[in-house]
Amino acid sequence: MASGRANAITTWAQFAKAVKAHFLPMDTERWAMQQRERITGSAIKDVAAYTARYAELDMLLPGETELSRVMAYERGLPEHYRVKCAERRFSTLIEATTAMLAAWNARENARGAHAALGNTETAVPSDAAAASSSSSSSSSSVASDPLSDLRAQVAQLTAMMSERFQPSGRDRGRGGRSGGRSGQREGAPRARSRTPGLSDELAKARIKAGQCIKCGQEGHYKVDCTNEAKLN
Repeated sequence: MASGRANAITTWAQFAKAVKAHFLPMDTERWAMQQRERITGSAIKDVAAYTARYAELDMLLPGETELSRVMAYERGLPEHYRVKCAERRFSTLIEATTAMLAAWNARENARGAHAALGNTETAVPSDAAAASSSSSSSSSSVASDPLSDLRAQVAQLTAMMSERFQPSGRDRGRGGRSGGRSGQREGAPRARSRTPGLSDELAKARIKAGQCIKCGQEGHYKVDCTNEAKLN
């Protein structure tokens, strides 16, 4: 001090030393060193938060060289960034922190953009699928009416059954029976030829009444008849 005035402070180191001497206890450097060792060994994942905390503690350690500051900063970075920092071989701490923060911010921005794109791609197909489903549903309802289809199927099935079971002209002449097995069993020529003495009129009458040609009883045919022939 000269002429009652304090020495002029011209550098950052002088300012930090003066502030520390006036406001902080004498073991500040030791405390700052302990805190820095703690954060560099904790493997903090957030590079931005780690860098900000490291810079606060570094201000309390003005006596270290740039190389030691860079190396201490490098030790606390996540592995991916620690490798990048070692490869670049920064000569000052400000260069190292600036580069690592830029890499961190670029990666975080890319993650945010990728997540936003993923949400957009998920939403768009869903909307398109909903629109497509609605369109196809409308088209199917217009194109086909379930009730009309059912009616058409019933009509077609009814026509097929009617055609299948409709008696032929010869069977209708024999009393309306279908031309199946019963027609073959109750054929007039065969019935008359196998029942001697039975008149044509009686045979036709029994066929028309659904009776056995041989005995005249209902419930069976002549081929299954065990009764004696009844000729009148």
